[in-house]
Amino acid sequence: MSGVKLLVVDMEEQVQQYAIQSVTNAFESNRSERDIAANIKRDFDQKYDKVWNVVVGRDFGSHVVYQTKQYIFLSYNENTYILIWKSN
Repeated sequence: MSGVKLLVVDMEEQVQQYAIQSVTNAFESNRSERDIAANIKRDFDQKYDKVWNVVVGRDFGSHVVYQTKQYIFLSYNENTYILIWKSN
């Protein structure tokens, strides 16, 4: 799973796998957290319709409202966290 660890998931298995691949690709091809988040968002908006939200960082709090089965929180290399969700 290339450094990706699932922390909290409310998402179908195939979408989880897509998230892991998208996150891995984004980290391999971008340096800044902003570019990584934009890359992941673009992937999800194109594949699973708009509007997805993505936060990437080392230290952040969150409280989000999301559509059922449209939320995942994971880490990359145990020091960067990624939150992906879709809301109405």
